[in-house]
Amino acid sequence: MKYNFSEVIDRVGKNSKKWDVGEGFISMTVADMDFPVAPEITEEILRRVAHGIYGYDVLDDAYYDSVVNWYKKVHKVNLEKEWLLYATGVRPAINATIEALTEKGDLILLFTPVYAYFFTNINECERNFVQCELDYSDDYYINYERLENQLSNSNVKMMILCNPHNPLGRVWSKEEVLKVTKLCEKYNVILISDEIHCDLTFKEKTHVMSYSLSDWAKNNTITYIAPTKTFNIAGARTSNIIVPNEQYREKIRKVLIKNKTNTNNFLSGPVTTAAYNKGGEWFDELMGVLEENREYVKEFFAREIPEIKLTPTYATYLEWIDFSAISTDSDEFCNFLYDNVKLKLNSGSEFGKGGEGKARLNFACTKEVLEDALLRFKKGVELYKKEK
Repeated sequence: MKYNFSEVIDRVGKNSKKWDVGEGFISMTVADMDFPVAPEITEEILRRVAHGIYGYDVLDDAYYDSVVNWYKKVHKVNLEKEWLLYATGVRPAINATIEALTEKGDLILLFTPVYAYFFTNINECERNFVQCELDYSDDYYINYERLENQLSNSNVKMMILCNPHNPLGRVWSKEEVLKVTKLCEKYNVILISDEIHCDLTFKEKTHVMSYSLSDWAKNNTITYIAPTKTFNIAGARTSNIIVPNEQYREKIRKVLIKNKTNTNNFLSGPVTTAAYNKGGEWFDELMGVLEENREYVKEFFAREIPEIKLTPTYATYLEWIDFSAISTDSDEFCNFLYDNVKLKLNSGSEFGKGGEGKARLNFACTKEVLEDALLRFKKGVELYKKEK
């Protein structure tokens, strides 16, 4: 293997949102990776820093070309530079879209359990959310009757699709996404699609970009992409919004400017360009490591704690753990692990309806750290059973 995915790098005391949670803890929470980035990216950062002047930078054609070329090559889609809007992250990009295309008090529908900050986005914009809970039987799936019933409410103006789905690791198929877009079309609901994890799709599935499925989808879907999850560069604060509809694009652009979330820093362009143009080989090796870790987690729970159920993870480096056979109180159980074995997970309660008795675990780390975390989980289950 050409790149380093085995060295344990101590992130404690480095202002890490994920790791600065207490002495001796293992944190498997925030969706970034514990692997060093591709050296090609580091080299580009050092080259830029060596210049010595860190003034206001603009994003040049090389930046937009790198984005377009990556998505054409990896996802086989038609993507025009003119459709892209830069934003400092997907979260502020979603806020800008909600503000630009809906009104205060409007309803926004989303599948649950889902990424917790979607609720925050909606609340920050003074809109209201409608939770369309996914059904579960071996895997999660869409209840289209429930979805149509909720979309038929004339106050629902927008729907958020998360694809691949965080925290479930679900990759929605072409047929599933097409059904969703047809229902949105039927009820005149704008679809916004968070596809930040799309590159991290394992070989069993193929990710389909929502806007590419029909003329209606192209003109009524707002898509969010970024290199940050793929290449572990979330701190670069860079993302893009795909908006083929010119009218929508200009409305969103105005809100991004108003919110001051459209201005890149001096590293945003170089880091993104280096990642997309030079990071492909590193990324290929990363996916092999993540696949090994995914299988390790699956085998560990099947062997050591068989009453724990795992959702099939077809994308992302996030495992959705069902411990409802042990406890249906997500917060209580996760707090117990934190207090007794110094293991921090995301409680399922953060993710809305359907999160009871569940937790999210980030397995984008070295095998050494992953093994330690899973052994702590096992010990925590044993202690919990004794106490309860």
